[in-house]
Amino acid sequence: RVLFRSGEVCKMKKLLLPIDGTKRSLQTIDWVLNNYNAKEVSVTLMMVADSMDVFEMKDKATSAQDYMMRMMKHDAQALINKGFDVSFDTEYGQAGDQIVKYAKKEAFDAIIMTKSTKEGWFSTIGSVTANVVKYASTLVMIIPETK
Repeated sequence: RVLFRSGEVCKMKKLLLPIDGTKRSLQTIDWVLNNYNAKEVSVTLMMVADSMDVFEMKDKATSAQDYMMRMMKHDAQALINKGFDVSFDTEYGQAGDQIVKYAKKEAFDAIIMTKSTKEGWFSTIGSVTANVVKYASTLVMIIPETK
């Protein structure tokens, strides 16, 4: 996709928003709405079911995927209403690894995640986000959680 701005050609940026359905993770959607124009970026929402989910639901993988897709489409409604080009994908496995692999495969310009506020060793950004920051070959933006 190509855009024209002030007589110049610029490539539309591809943004990946990994979400897990929590209010915290959905704040990336609000951040994109407040910081980007729908004509400048395309947005992909991604949800990852961990390995345990896959093991427990291996006979129901289609329904698990349907559930994740329904959640993401609901969560993305504000982006869609504002004219953003939004797509969705689901993966199975360890979240950080799947996010990094998918971002590389699809050549995203940036991954946008929300900082975790959980207590413990990874309290600064969260274990999944730490994994993505460490291994991603693209820009990773960490949005502070708002309460």
